[in-house]
Amino acid sequence: MKYVILLGDGMADRPSSKNGFTTALEVADIPAADAMASQGVLGTVQTVPVGMKPGSDVANLSVLGYRPELYYTGRSPIEALSMGIDYDTSDVAYRTNLVCVSGPLDAPDTVMLSHSAGDVTTDEAGELLSAVSKALQNPAFDLFTGVSYRHCLILRHADTGADLTPPHDIINKKIAEYLPKGKNGALLLDLMKRAESVLRDHPVNKARAKRGLLPANSLWFWGEGRKPNLPQFSDKYGLKGAMVAAVDLLKGIAVGSGMTVVDVPGATGNEYTDYGAKGRACLTALQDHDLVFVHVEAPDECGHVGNHGAKVRAIEDVVEKILSPVMSSATKWTEGLSVMLLPDHATPVELMTHTGEAVPFAIWRSTESHAPTGAKYTEAEAQKTGVHFESGEDLIKYFLQK
Repeated sequence: MKYVILLGDGMADRPSSKNGFTTALEVADIPAADAMASQGVLGTVQTVPVGMKPGSDVANLSVLGYRPELYYTGRSPIEALSMGIDYDTSDVAYRTNLVCVSGPLDAPDTVMLSHSAGDVTTDEAGELLSAVSKALQNPAFDLFTGVSYRHCLILRHADTGADLTPPHDIINKKIAEYLPKGKNGALLLDLMKRAESVLRDHPVNKARAKRGLLPANSLWFWGEGRKPNLPQFSDKYGLKGAMVAAVDLLKGIAVGSGMTVVDVPGATGNEYTDYGAKGRACLTALQDHDLVFVHVEAPDECGHVGNHGAKVRAIEDVVEKILSPVMSSATKWTEGLSVMLLPDHATPVELMTHTGEAVPFAIWRSTESHAPTGAKYTEAEAQKTGVHFESGEDLIKYFLQK
């Protein structure tokens, strides 16, 4: 059997006045997803353990069957693996965003305008981070450049215990109460302030301003943690797995678990990603892998900026350009094809941040024939089935028929 897991990050939502009391899944034209729901197994899964924050790090580990309670050590350490960073178990990693804020970090009314600095490009970020690194040189830490706005800070031989907030959780909010606190808080805030003076007048940001774009005028640290120790995916399930993803978090999970990382030209980690290229990469990887995990960040990014229409379009693209071709390839795999569609968590457009409720999943197998139920792939219809898994680990065992 060949297996494909297609995960639309943050696809799930909540009805609200902001989106006409519908969810993006209810509005989207997604016939292939509805066919899965009608002809396969539709239900809900609790991907985020009770008491844990509903981050993509926790939820994606859960979907792959790595219980976050046992294996989660923080978001940034996972991303550091993806970036090929050489760091010790005594070091501490921090996700480092290039962000756009409305004023100086120490001004009481300064607001977080964009957690992605207006989707700053990787080339622009490289120039900015290079300038910051030169200004902040210190043997106690290293700053590493990633993709677009996503980067990493490593504190060497340090303690943990910082009180940090993801920037996508505070869009349009005053940042004063969310600045770093706790262990290493003073150091991190000092680095942010020193970086601010470099970024403010950098030629890259001046050029962005001339083009009417938001400047990448500050660093923001979050996702503290130490190097994780994940069991190998092949040992855990007896399958050879591959990861198709644009973001460092998912690539890091793949590196840590021994899955093959598939790099896709044109995959950006936002709503302008090349969905078709991801679909083709999935089918190519499936030729010499047992399972391919395809992660698409776009719906989550749209949720974080409160754009219901863009989220609908992103979901439609996920289904039309990735799910449909994958399902249509079923006759190619003589051993059979199993496909699972789900989000990692909800990112309601009204809240513009993650929430931890159970999310809808659908499983379809080419080797099984079911009379169509007429069900649609939505949050409400998934709940109606009464089919529920208490953890991602339970769901993937069911999916893999383990």
